[in-house]
Amino acid sequence: MLDHSESVLQCSNIATLCAQAPLFESSDNKIKENSDLNNLGTAQCESFRESIFVKARDLAGAFRAEYDYVAKTSSYVHANRRLLELEKRLESNGFNITSSDDDIFDLSNKLARISTTYINVNGPYKALALCLELGSQYNLDFSSLVARVDNIPALLNRFKDSSLWKRKLSALCRSDIQALTRELQQTHKFFSPYSSRVSIKRHKNRKAKTEDILSRTMLENELGETFSLAEISAKNPSNPYIRFVELVTIGKGYASLAEQIGYQCLFVTLTAPSCMHRMQLLYKHHGNKKQPIKAVPNPNFDGSTPKQVNQYLAHQYELITAKLARNNIHKFGMRTVEPHHDGTPHWHLALYLHPKHIDLAKDIFREYALKQFANEKGALKNRIDFKVLQGESAMGYLVKYISKSTTGIGLNNTQNTGHENEWHGTNSIESAQSIEAWARDCGIRQFQIIGVYSVQAYREFRRLDKQQDPQLEAIRQAARDGDWAEFVNLMGGPFISRKDMETKLAYGARQRLNRDTGEIETVSTSKYGDEAKDTVIGVIHAGITILSRIHFWDIKVTPRLTEASQKIMDGVVDILDEIHFQNTRPKHDDQHIGPHFDENSFSEGWGHARAAKSALQQTKSVALDLYQ
Repeated sequence: MLDHSESVLQCSNIATLCAQAPLFESSDNKIKENSDLNNLGTAQCESFRESIFVKARDLAGAFRAEYDYVAKTSSYVHANRRLLELEKRLESNGFNITSSDDDIFDLSNKLARISTTYINVNGPYKALALCLELGSQYNLDFSSLVARVDNIPALLNRFKDSSLWKRKLSALCRSDIQALTRELQQTHKFFSPYSSRVSIKRHKNRKAKTEDILSRTMLENELGETFSLAEISAKNPSNPYIRFVELVTIGKGYASLAEQIGYQCLFVTLTAPSCMHRMQLLYKHHGNKKQPIKAVPNPNFDGSTPKQVNQYLAHQYELITAKLARNNIHKFGMRTVEPHHDGTPHWHLALYLHPKHIDLAKDIFREYALKQFANEKGALKNRIDFKVLQGESAMGYLVKYISKSTTGIGLNNTQNTGHENEWHGTNSIESAQSIEAWARDCGIRQFQIIGVYSVQAYREFRRLDKQQDPQLEAIRQAARDGDWAEFVNLMGGPFISRKDMETKLAYGARQRLNRDTGEIETVSTSKYGDEAKDTVIGVIHAGITILSRIHFWDIKVTPRLTEASQKIMDGVVDILDEIHFQNTRPKHDDQHIGPHFDENSFSEGWGHARAAKSALQQTKSVALDLYQ
């Protein structure tokens, strides 16, 4: 056990001020004074409560509201027990999930030092066991890392890196706060839809820090051209407006392609069982329409977190797609994930199918959607919904959900249409920001293109100059024009298998430029000592590789960066990890071309270096590759 008695993890003055705020708001939006709790329980109860509220920091108001709710619906004894349960959820081995970035940074360095000691004085397997046990003290799960990295020395080197611990601790804090505030009735239509106020506030603070980090982090290529990461992030799909345009372009292309081959859109909404929903809406009925008037706790709630619910839906979809494949039902389309008002995920799928397969596909979806909790009240009506749509009407549905989860632009939430009542009366732009916070915190990938074509290939073609080969040039032009349907057709059609594709992504060894000697060096190992993975370098056609990445990039250190370089670079990695969930494949966008942007150059000078035809790679160049 680690001793945090002298560490920054003790409750700060700010935390005490949060806990001592004179007012708190109950989940039903009633403003109450802290002194209102003084009438609950004994004098000892008051001091007991306050000791936990101080630890709760940003969550003190939510803890007070929960104590008040339990005490008045049950008893102050049950409320005290509930506080003890929440305290255990709040802290692990002295580490508080509401810790600041600086707290997390300091603890990460401490855990890395302890891991280094374990590794230096023990054999590799004993050291690994000790590192995993150390992580378990803070509820950190490294099972996926152990399964992915089979090189023991390289695996141990990762535990010696404080950035590994920082990313895991940060992700844990974000997901746990989302899950806990949702459980405490802080996330629902009439309080804070989609994401809790605490989570939204923390997300906005991280974004502000991110903007500062990106603006102060400069990349320089071999030509001496320098750009900030802020410039780059504004020109690729980490920008929600560009992400929206690209997703709409792909969706529109799929709709056009479906019309060409006579396919129809089966629009599926897949929802989790009601026991996984934290809150329930009560409605007032006006003829055929209904209006939500209140949110109440779900008495059958099983404690599922948003991440667990999404994993449940993902497993369902895996089973469904496997059975569709067994029945030779071919499909393509798009999937979006968004939260209900209480933060419970649900899926929308726009799947293009042959009309003769529509009914069988419905039966397969219905079979697996109702396989568990089939007797639950309203399961058949609420668990799954189908709409068969034609052409542009399918795209209209899709655009609405894409906008809701990216920019919020173009949505009219002032009218109650009877469909998606949770939207009515909300600010669409604020809702989009709340959904972004929810997805980032819970590690949920919002969008996925369904089909055999990666968006990466589309983006790589958009980076290329004019090609001599007529087929390649036609593909490149379709990509640059934002014509997804034509791009898919030229690549072999929507149902060609990857092994039969004539044009594919090209992968090659990572390379870097030695600026002292001018030589290009191959990067054979990662910084941890294991074999470096190949990276995308362009496209390959008829056995010939056409390079799309020809520059070498370095982080350009400025005086302001030097002072806090480690924190900044850890922050950049965290940013990139979050973006990785939200986008399909790497891309860098620039000049406006068609409905998209051109990735070829930030300036005309870039074109002169294309003769070098060397793969893009250099220390930290992964920053560009991970921006999707």
